[in-house]
Amino acid sequence: MKSTLKKRIWLVRPLGFILCCLFGPTQILAQENPISSDRPGQANSAQTVGQGNWQWQMGLQFNAVSSSIQTSNVYLNEHQLRYGLLEDLDAALLLNFDHNIENAAGERLSEAGFSTLGLRLRHQAYTGQGFISAIGWQFDLLLPPYREFQKAGNSDGHWTGMLELSPGGNFGISLNGGIRWTGEMARPLGHYVLNLNYSWGNWSAFAEHYSFQAVDGNWPVQFDGGLAYYFRPNLILDLSIGQTDFNGESNRFVNLGFSWRWKNRSE
Repeated sequence: MKSTLKKRIWLVRPLGFILCCLFGPTQILAQENPISSDRPGQANSAQTVGQGNWQWQMGLQFNAVSSSIQTSNVYLNEHQLRYGLLEDLDAALLLNFDHNIENAAGERLSEAGFSTLGLRLRHQAYTGQGFISAIGWQFDLLLPPYREFQKAGNSDGHWTGMLELSPGGNFGISLNGGIRWTGEMARPLGHYVLNLNYSWGNWSAFAEHYSFQAVDGNWPVQFDGGLAYYFRPNLILDLSIGQTDFNGESNRFVNLGFSWRWKNRSE
C-alpha cells in the first residue's frame, strides 16, 4: 500500500509542477523590472541590465546540417556574461564553443574550439511607456577564432540598432538592423531581425524572420520561434527551434538555455 502511494506521489508532483507553471497565480511579467534577455532567438533587446547588475545568458544548440558536402551534427555552447556599467550602459563578454564537425563519411572538417570570443557594449538610448518602448544600440568586437584550423584571421566588428514597439495588449515587436565587417571584406555586410512576440502569465512566445547577408551579396531566408518561461523575476528558461536554407545547405536547430540576473543589493 505504501509503495503504491509513493508511486502516485512521484507521478503527481511533476504534474503539479507543470500545472503551477502554466496556471500559477504569480504574474512575474507584470512585476516591476523583470529580467530582460537577448534569449531566445536572434533579436537583441534594447534594454540594459541596470547599473551594478550581472547577467549570464547561456544556451546549448544542436544543429542538423545537411548539404551535398556534409551531413553533420554540431553542438554549440553559447555564453554571454553582462555587467551594468551604468543604468543605461552595459558591457558583455561573448563566448561560443563549437564541438567537432564531421561529414557523412566520418571525416573531420573542423576541430572543436572557440568560434566566438568578443566584447559587446550596449547603450539603452530611450525608454518609454507608449508605442515605442525602447531604443538602443550595441557594438560587438569579435576577436579572431582560436580553433586550430583557423589560427589566422581578422577581428570582426558588428554595429546593431534595436527598436522595441508595444502595439497593444500583450503583443510586442522587436526590430534589429545593422552592419558587420572585417579586414577581409571589400564592403560591410548587413543583417536584420524582425521579431513578433506575445506574453501571458509567466510565459512569452515569439516568431521571427532574420537574415545575415552573405559575402556574395545574397540574403539567406531564416526563421525561428520558441518559448520562454519566467521561473523567477531574475531567471528565464527558454526553448527555440529554427531553420535556414542557403545555397543548397539546410540547417535545422534546437536551442535550450537560460538567463540569470544577479541584482545589485542596493536596489
